[in-house]
Amino acid sequence: HAGASIASNFLVTLAKMGVACLVQGGLSPAEAKQGLVSLMQGTLNNLSELSPEGALTGPIVRGDLVTVSRHLEALEQLPHLLPAYLALGRLTADLAWEAGPLETEEYQKMVEVLEKGGFSNGKSDSSHPEGKKETG
Repeated sequence: HAGASIASNFLVTLAKMGVACLVQGGLSPAEAKQGLVSLMQGTLNNLSELSPEGALTGPIVRGDLVTVSRHLEALEQLPHLLPAYLALGRLTADLAWEAGPLETEEYQKMVEVLEKGGFSNGKSDSSHPEGKKETG
């Protein structure tokens, strides 16, 4: 039952968190919800065809430290969401590392960024060596 609650109830909670972030960024609640439902439906479609490891996308699995640091900066405006982002980010990094897309060094750097709340200066920094990483 816990697994079902995590997958179902927490999906709704994650949607609420995502809406809050997008509204903070300037979208209306309706626009935010519409965009997220479409994105989440695509993810669920991927999960119906692929393993969780295969369906994983986003900046953590790409090793995109700059984007993750920018997320952490943005969440300064919504500090009640930060603990969930950090916890889920760490679990996502673990999944990406175990599945193979994230190499050990990238994984260690990602964990460090998540634990420190950003690069060592606490903010994203385009002059940081990882700021030059291709994210395409």
